[in-house]
Amino acid sequence: EIAAVVLNPYTLDPVDDIIPFNLLLKPENIDAIDFNALRIAGMTHDVIEKDKAIQKKEPLLNVMEMGVDRYMAADMFVDWFNAMGLADRKKLIPVAHNWVFDSIFIRRWLGNKTFELLFSPLYRDTLPISLFENDIRGYRGEEYLFAKNNLSYLCSTMHIERDRAHRALDDAVATAKVYKTILTHGYPRQINVTPDEDQQI
Repeated sequence: EIAAVVLNPYTLDPVDDIIPFNLLLKPENIDAIDFNALRIAGMTHDVIEKDKAIQKKEPLLNVMEMGVDRYMAADMFVDWFNAMGLADRKKLIPVAHNWVFDSIFIRRWLGNKTFELLFSPLYRDTLPISLFENDIRGYRGEEYLFAKNNLSYLCSTMHIERDRAHRALDDAVATAKVYKTILTHGYPRQINVTPDEDQQI
């Protein structure tokens, strides 16, 4: 699943008049699909059946029916980028969680040339940022700010609500909120990282 939300560079809030890009790619290698990941992402409801073949078939059919061909999807993404009317040679500056990992799939999907034309190498990444925050405290002999560094944990410690965790669009919006929260608390950071008691991590 691919999603991109354009942020206002001054407020880091989503830009209202640019519709986020969000679609599901049709899988090309069915054997490589992790069906448990589909269920975690909420792409299907659990099938209460003893037959494992039926359990695997139902989410696969959902993805195959909803998914867009990768080449058509790439053209749609380029059209979406062009519709923003950015100045010549301007690129998207990614704000992501674990961009190094995600960019591998995006580069494979778009191809190297298109990827380089659309994305700036000057990305922001909340994963290494959270690790850096911990390193600062470790160096000072203080307790780490984040016990874990995954997106769900960061959201819970910052009390950022999510509607559909592990879906691309929700993750994109949540990442922007995490990034903004870290930035707006200045330096040294004064983030309230106490999770709600009823919130599971």
